[in-house]
Amino acid sequence: MMKSIIIKTICIVTLCACMSACSDFEEMNVDPVKAVEAQVSVEGLLNNSIADAQLTYWERDILFIRTWSWGARYIFRPISGPQVLQDYNDYMSDYWQSLATWIFNASEAIRIGEQRIADGTAGESVGNYVQMARIWRAHLFSEAADMFGPYPAIKGFKGTAENPPFSSVEEIYEYVDGELKLAVSKLDESKEIKGDIYDAFYAGDIKKWKKYGNSIRLRCAMRFQRVGDTGKQRFEQAVKDAGGLEGFIVNKEDNASVAQASISTEDDAGSVFDCDYIGMQITSTVTNIAFGLGGIRLEDMAKNAPSTSVYNLPQEVLDNETQSPNEYLGMYLPNDLPNKTNVQSVGYFFDALPREIDPRILAVYHIPGYNDGRMNFYSGDAVEMEYPNGTGKIWNMKHTFFSATCGDYTGKTAFIANVRANNALMPSIGAKYRRGDYRRMFFPNWETYFLLAEAALYGWDTGGKTAKEWYELGVKASFEYHELSRFADDYLKSEDYNRLGTSVNFNHTTEVQTVTLKRKLYETGATEQIIYQYPKSIAGTNNDPLTKIMTQKYIAQCPWLPLEATNDYRRTGRPLFENPCLEGLLPFMTFYNEWDKADIKNVYRRVRYPVSLATKDPQGYAQALELLGGPDKPETPFIWHMK
Repeated sequence: MMKSIIIKTICIVTLCACMSACSDFEEMNVDPVKAVEAQVSVEGLLNNSIADAQLTYWERDILFIRTWSWGARYIFRPISGPQVLQDYNDYMSDYWQSLATWIFNASEAIRIGEQRIADGTAGESVGNYVQMARIWRAHLFSEAADMFGPYPAIKGFKGTAENPPFSSVEEIYEYVDGELKLAVSKLDESKEIKGDIYDAFYAGDIKKWKKYGNSIRLRCAMRFQRVGDTGKQRFEQAVKDAGGLEGFIVNKEDNASVAQASISTEDDAGSVFDCDYIGMQITSTVTNIAFGLGGIRLEDMAKNAPSTSVYNLPQEVLDNETQSPNEYLGMYLPNDLPNKTNVQSVGYFFDALPREIDPRILAVYHIPGYNDGRMNFYSGDAVEMEYPNGTGKIWNMKHTFFSATCGDYTGKTAFIANVRANNALMPSIGAKYRRGDYRRMFFPNWETYFLLAEAALYGWDTGGKTAKEWYELGVKASFEYHELSRFADDYLKSEDYNRLGTSVNFNHTTEVQTVTLKRKLYETGATEQIIYQYPKSIAGTNNDPLTKIMTQKYIAQCPWLPLEATNDYRRTGRPLFENPCLEGLLPFMTFYNEWDKADIKNVYRRVRYPVSLATKDPQGYAQALELLGGPDKPETPFIWHMK
């Protein structure tokens, strides 16, 4: 299928080129800065900002994969990485600089566009481009505040050499809300340009830009759900200003997304998942959430769901190589896998395919050893490994579903290291995402519905529907995106629990403490029964309505919006992220020693400022820390975080 690719424009002419073009005295007396600025395209500045934010090959590695996706537990990383609060100055220094460039280009689009409107030299579409840039910049400001905390947002990016003052997280979000409201009010649908190649999001459809701006207001307002009435007031005002549900992104055609190129790996326009040297394997966080959830059978997906990685799986496999997660815990490997974490399933190898699993997981991750023709990124790789090392014993990982958690594995064998040595041995992000077959999602319709569901649960005014109704619309929107709508109604009725004690049916809120499951003993191959203890969440409940909403939102956001998934966990503690295993020590988490208790601090709360900031702008750095209210460490929370 043909798709449009971002066109990155060369919108700034160098000073040297401008000066060399001057042929007489009169031309040389023209202010060169103004001469350059006169040749700048407002739409080109915005397009460049959006195009650059699609991430270079290096940035998608250090930011989208190693920071956001690891942090959200969508992709596995055993010890190092933000999953366990270890960040890297080189990574964040590069991101700091790139983010500033994206924001600067958007800010220049606003400044130059407004100047041209004021002096009467603006083209007809410039006014809309100014507001589109304002919406995009608001998105970037919120990202900066979510990552670093205090940031020089409000008074920065004015094109001057002075170091601007930092703004607090609260100030940034108040400013963002005002900017979004202003932008939407000034967008003029009568002046849209259909098919506009400079608009990477909506090709000139101004009505959709309005929906994008309104929807971001909901997201940003919900950040402050815990901060007095701030979140409620902003959320309800955004609902009122939008003029009804149709003022938000509620249809898939309105999703805020940008095309990615199906081209060579190292091209900057490639997919954010196009890093072929990173395995992108599934995590135990995902399998704990997805196993058994919704009651949809693997056999039904194999026969009726072409969008999944099990489509056309042979009947022989379905009959002989599947196990129900509601009955079977897995093969017990106490010497090989960690046990010191707060979810009991972590010490087990699921040596089969799950007979019941949330179907969207199989629309995102491929399974080892089965080449379905669309999903398996490692279809040509062997799915065997020698273990224990030097024994000649071969493990066949075909049609298995192993996942692991992050943390310290001191005292354990090389099992996990051997599995990770071959990227084909675990379920991992499918080829259709890594090739760039899909547009990168920035704000999808299901997020609107889940935000409205959460707000309705708190008793906020959302326009008339109940939390349950919004919740079910969110689930259905997510299923539709993955071409799984045929399963949605049955899924929403399910009262089956996942590994965390959460079910799908919104009205089914019975808490469960234990269940009897089978397990296989590795040494003898014998099967025995054990009592599986469901973990205790931070909130103390696992099947309440808020946990259901956040569980479904977490699954729906996978794999496109890992930062939002992490933000939701930072804010609500839901769904449960198991603790990093603590077989030895985690030197960068010295405060963490109760591995068996759910802990909101088991993810990074923020990333540190670049080390160079303290020397290049000591006054600004000191101000940032004062506004942060704590040390420049990944575990320092923001005002809207669950403490």
